[in-house]
Formats: sequence, structure tokens, C-alpha cells
Amino acid sequence: MKDLFSWFVPNAASLLSGEVDGVLFFIFLLSLVILGTVAGLILFYLIRAWEKGGRKEASSDSLKPFHFTGLALGLFFLLGLIGIFVWGFKVFVSHQVVPRDPVEIEARVDDDGWTFGYDNGVSQKELVVPVDRPVNLHFHTEGKTQTLSVPDFRFKGEAVYGRKTTAWFQAEKTGSFPIIGTAENVKVVSLEDFEKWIQEGVAAQTQGSPAELGAKLYQQNACFTCHSVDGSPGVGPTWKGLYGTQEQLTDGTQVEVNDEYIKESILDPMAKVTKGFQPVMPPYQGMLTDEQIAAITAYIKTLKD
Repeated sequence: MKDLFSWFVPNAASLLSGEVDGVLFFIFLLSLVILGTVAGLILFYLIRAWEKGGRKEASSDSLKPFHFTGLALGLFFLLGLIGIFVWGFKVFVSHQVVPRDPVEIEARVDDDGWTFGYDNGVSQKELVVPVDRPVNLHFHTEGKTQTLSVPDFRFKGEAVYGRKTTAWFQAEKTGSFPIIGTAENVKVVSLEDFEKWIQEGVAAQTQGSPAELGAKLYQQNACFTCHSVDGSPGVGPTWKGLYGTQEQLTDGTQVEVNDEYIKESILDPMAKVTKGFQPVMPPYQGMLTDEQIAAITAYIKTLKD
């Protein structure tokens, strides 16, 4: 029966998949039992009534077996519903409590899709995680609510504007698993390969001059979506010739574009909004290190008029 049920659900590839499928299988089986019991009783009593057609109205004593049957079935169904609640609540709690020592990943979504930030400073479109280790995603959005769903993991997390939300999973199989609603996949690798990938990312961040690293971060974090480097207009101010200028803010004050201002604008873009532009930039708190912000600043300094 369970093998037959597996035809209707995606492959199970995470730690909690078995628990979720167990509850679903129990509900499915209980529903079949209830359906079969009710249909069988209806058929039984219809046949019995037909065979005794024309008999006078039954006495209260003759109806006692029917009362007992109804009471027994009601109690059985009630116990089944209680079982669904208890089991389902246990699975719910398991989804809410993050295990120890998880891999912490920042998941940010905008009009261009999801971006995932790691402790090694790498920010990319593909979600790479290790097998057999918990992964805790921290969701951020500056727009409408977006859902990240991976059916093979029985996982769903939501990025809600104005709220800090998290969700976790633990993959138990390596490979690529699709994310619903996007062209991206979750890539699950061995723990050794993941650690190697993290170290390679750290090494890549230290290669080249700060300005060269800043140019890479400009591409990796899709800064080009809003900020041009050739003076052309965009959603945000162009970076060309920006450093050292005086920016007019929406509150009527002016501020010099220096290292401190750039850092603040990256971490808390709503603190000082440039006049003529909408406050749509998401904060990069937790996604960029101080060294990376300094590298971006160094890159902006090279973009002179």
C-alpha cells in the first residue's frame, strides 16, 4: 500500500520527508477505511431493509444494535482524528525546531529571483547545501511575499516583507532537486565537497586587488540591476563619478559620498534615500562582510568621470 501511495508523491530526499509522508499516508488510509465502512453499512442496511420489506415499524429495542454500531464507529473515527492531530502536531514541531550546528544561509528574493548568501562571502543564484547536515535559511524580501518550495524535501519557506522568517531542512540524498516556480535547483553535495567549495569561495575573495574583488561582487550580487557604471540612468544612482560627490537626500539634506555613507547605504539603504529615487533597495546586512563592502567601495572609487 505504501509503495502504491509513493506513486502520488515526489521522491523523499530529506530527513523530514518520511514523517510528512507518514502523516499523509495515515490520513489517506483512514479516509479509505471511513469511506469503506460507511458505504458498506449503507449497502448492508439497504439490503436488510429490502429483504424485510413490508415489516411494521421497528421497536426501540430492535434499534439498539444500530445505536451501538453508530457509537462504536463514532468513537473509532474520533480516535482517528485525534491521532491525525497528535501526529501532525509532532511533525509541525519538528519543522519549527532547528537542530544544532546548521549551515546558515541568507535567502533573499527580488524581481530577479532568489539569491543565496554564504558565510564565505559568496552570493549566487544556485542553492548549494551539504548532505546529512541541517540547513537553516533566513528569508528576506523588500516586496511581496515569496515562497521557496522544494517538493522532494517536503520543504516550504516564505519571505515576508517586514518580518524575519526562517525554515530548515536536511537533505539525505545528493543530486539536484527542483525549486517550484523557478528554473533553479537545490544542489546537494557531499560534506567534503561542500567544505571544499566553501574554502574555494574564501580563497576567491582574497585574490586580486580590493577593486577587482569589488567588480566581482558587483556582478555576483546583481548590483548592475539598479546601478550602472557608465553613467546611464537606472533604478538607483549610477556609480560612475559617484564617490566624493554631494548627494541630495529626500529629507532635503546633503551628504558626502564617502566610505561611511556607502557602507551605511549597503547595510541600511532606507537610512538615507537619494532624492529622485525610490527606496526599493534591500538591506545587505548579513550578506556582505566589512571586507566585501570595503572592496565594493574601492571599486566605486575607480569609476571616475
